[in-house]
Amino acid sequence: MKSFTKTTILTLLIVMLSFTDYAQTPVASKAKHRKELRMKKKAEKARASLESRKYYAYLLKNRAFVLEATEFYGPRGVMMPVSPSTNFLAVRKNKLIFQFGLGAGGRNGVGGMTAEGFINHYEFDPGKNNNKALSVSGSIQPKGSGVRGFFTVTVMNSGVADLSISLPFSSGQIRMSGRIVSLPKAGVFKGQTDF
Repeated sequence: MKSFTKTTILTLLIVMLSFTDYAQTPVASKAKHRKELRMKKKAEKARASLESRKYYAYLLKNRAFVLEATEFYGPRGVMMPVSPSTNFLAVRKNKLIFQFGLGAGGRNGVGGMTAEGFINHYEFDPGKNNNKALSVSGSIQPKGSGVRGFFTVTVMNSGVADLSISLPFSSGQIRMSGRIVSLPKAGVFKGQTDF
């Protein structure tokens, strides 16, 4: 009887251990599967970010882009939401158009200012690594003026961009934030040129 009891207990123990292994295997497998999915999504996101970065670098290097602004920061740093169709910086080869329009009317017909000019100096900075912002900076000479202005555009991998511009006819620095688009995709309306 003692032998039967030992055999029975040993058999039950073996059966319980095998069920324990069976029960743990799917849980461990699910955790491993979730981890693999996370790693795959992370790799896809990094690849998409790198492709996006290459696209924006191409636009900046070739001087063929429009920054459509959604936020305008005046000389005193006050932020206002603005329409991207009337608030922009457009760069085409050696020409530049800068416009802001904060409402109806105004000298340029869109409630702000429109300046056209030529780029005297243009420098592209690819950033130290793929996680750093791309940037361009340069000096501009508005039409009909001998005084130069300066601009800097920084662009994240997602296309979100920030513009800082100092123009000879404005007091202080003007900033705009928005998105970079190619020239054909731009949906902007140019008002009457002031300068």
